[in-house]
Amino acid sequence: MLPAAPELASAAASRAPLAVRIARWVGARVDSPLYPAATAVSSAADAFIPIAPANTLLVATILARPARWRVAPLWFAAGTTVGAVAFAALVAQVGPALIGGAMPEIDPRVDAWIDTYGAFAAFGLACVPLSMRTATAALALAGIPLPELALAIGAGRLISFCVVSTVARFAPEPLRRFGPVRRILDAVGPAAPVRTDAQAA
Repeated sequence: MLPAAPELASAAASRAPLAVRIARWVGARVDSPLYPAATAVSSAADAFIPIAPANTLLVATILARPARWRVAPLWFAAGTTVGAVAFAALVAQVGPALIGGAMPEIDPRVDAWIDTYGAFAAFGLACVPLSMRTATAALALAGIPLPELALAIGAGRLISFCVVSTVARFAPEPLRRFGPVRRILDAVGPAAPVRTDAQAA
């Protein structure tokens, strides 16, 4: 049995650094048949509340099972897209009152970019490997139709996750400059055995 988002949120709340706890959570459960669903659920929930950064979880997944570098981005992109569209639908219904002071204000230049380019702006923002919570709210308030938003975010996030997955699979060391990834690599340890794709599948 594989607890998904609730247990992952509990792991994130422990005293150990978040990235280390994520690496341990992944290592203990990555072979479960329910693991893809768990990562998709976590990625979707991240649109509403921060549970575990999707890119950190993806890197930990690829380091644990390198053979999944091609398919894992699909799980994360699907979950992120569903979560973002659900969050956008909620924002569109409730309006700015939902956001209030709970989210940082979006940069006026980005806001203007969204007003000018619409779904193309959503695609561009989705390609950036950063949280889209605030941007998704702005996109929803701009009145972009949800089907267009889903297509734009899904395509952009898939590209972003594919890039992260490829780098994590073939050249993880350059990612050390990012603190969470560095802690994952340190948790894995330089002496960890290197798996071939056949062994890691």
